[in-house]
Amino acid sequence: MILTLLYFVILAGDFPISTALNKQWDEEVAYGGDKYLVVWEDTRKSGNNLRDDIWGQFVSKAGTLIDTNFPICLWDSGQFKIDVAFGDSSYLITWTDCRIIPNGNIYGQLVSLSGTLIDTPFSICTVAESCLAINKTTRGKDKYFVIWEQNYNDGDSSKLWGRFVSFDGKICGDSFRIGTEKKFNSYPDVASEGGNYLVIWSRTSYKGFFDIYGQLIDSTGSLIDTAFLIIEGRSHVMTPTLASNGTNYLVVADGVEDTLFGQVVGTDGSLVGQPILVSAKPLSYAQAVRVSWDGTNYLAAWSDHRDGGNGNPYGQWFSAAGGLADTNFAIIQHWAIQDPPRVASDGEGNYLIVYCDSRGDGFDLYGTMLKKSGVEEQASIKTPSTTLRASPNPFVNSTVISYTVGKNVGSASGGFSLAIYDIAGKLVESVAMTPSLQSKIEIGQNLKSGIYFVKVNNSLTADRHVKLTKIVKLTGH
Repeated sequence: MILTLLYFVILAGDFPISTALNKQWDEEVAYGGDKYLVVWEDTRKSGNNLRDDIWGQFVSKAGTLIDTNFPICLWDSGQFKIDVAFGDSSYLITWTDCRIIPNGNIYGQLVSLSGTLIDTPFSICTVAESCLAINKTTRGKDKYFVIWEQNYNDGDSSKLWGRFVSFDGKICGDSFRIGTEKKFNSYPDVASEGGNYLVIWSRTSYKGFFDIYGQLIDSTGSLIDTAFLIIEGRSHVMTPTLASNGTNYLVVADGVEDTLFGQVVGTDGSLVGQPILVSAKPLSYAQAVRVSWDGTNYLAAWSDHRDGGNGNPYGQWFSAAGGLADTNFAIIQHWAIQDPPRVASDGEGNYLIVYCDSRGDGFDLYGTMLKKSGVEEQASIKTPSTTLRASPNPFVNSTVISYTVGKNVGSASGGFSLAIYDIAGKLVESVAMTPSLQSKIEIGQNLKSGIYFVKVNNSLTADRHVKLTKIVKLTGH
């Protein structure tokens, strides 16, 4: 499989989203209406972790705050396990609420693009004899789909339920069961490819461990066939997440000894290819993963403890087909705890990563804008002997680029080009090259210290050859 190599730039470091009194945590983020909406649990009013309110903040595509934090729900009963999705002209925020039954209910609130609450909170599910835990919400073609985990009083089972909500906040039909077996069905998530939905969750196996299962559901709420195994786990806890590119789904799950696994699932429920090892010990201690689609590629983000005791947000790019593109990378590294990250994309290669941060006097919310630089390797390298190397690398004064190409790349002058890009994807230097099977060229004398990408391109033939490598220039002493 030929992958597109993705290079990115983190724009201007991270920035505070909410640093109010007490704790801001368990955040979620969605994109819609040309901006992001971040929502979170907040104790600035109560100071009590059992009496969380819900607050929100709009963030522009450029990573600037739009106006200030605003309250979404301030009921004294406490609001937990929130989620957010964008419909056609407003957002739906859902959460577990204890205002009527101590065990919890699922409520929703529409928020306009200006931050105005549309009507009042409305009940999506109230059940007297069970505890409603994690809920997730996604946008379908013409309505929202809300799912939740329902724990039963028999002590040994939890089931999944779902319900549709129109874009204007009207309940569409009755709730319906998704996970029907009498086992623990936990940590659900849901996505849509534009028509049907895929619900995934963690289910106990007969061995006492957890596996990741999936269930396809059509736009009327009918189950398509039966639940199917996606990832076989060997862990006591597995928490999955997914996103869709309209052609398939990428499912990523953590929990197997701090290891991340992925699996591509077709829209028909078939497993595409083999399981993907995303990140594993001894390099990674990964938890709380999320995945998003940007219109070209997937990005998974998670909390990782490889840098010490504190969790930092790490990421991994995937191609549209689900192949790993490049390696794990640190989104932000700081002495404070950043846990766990949430991610949303504007569909144009730009992301907002949001995380809970302990650098202040409690837990605050911070964000980082991640943008793909546009330096990509898109051509197939059809000749195995095609290579591109830089030595020394890193370097102080200059480095020598050595390249070897195949025998069928043509011989007319001017058919090769070498280009140097900075980390933002800006062309900083172009060097003329003489076509030959083996060549060396010295570069870097005029570059400032920093990270660059060197691209060698042959445009002589239809089977175009491209090579890309990263170089690092250090500051001289």
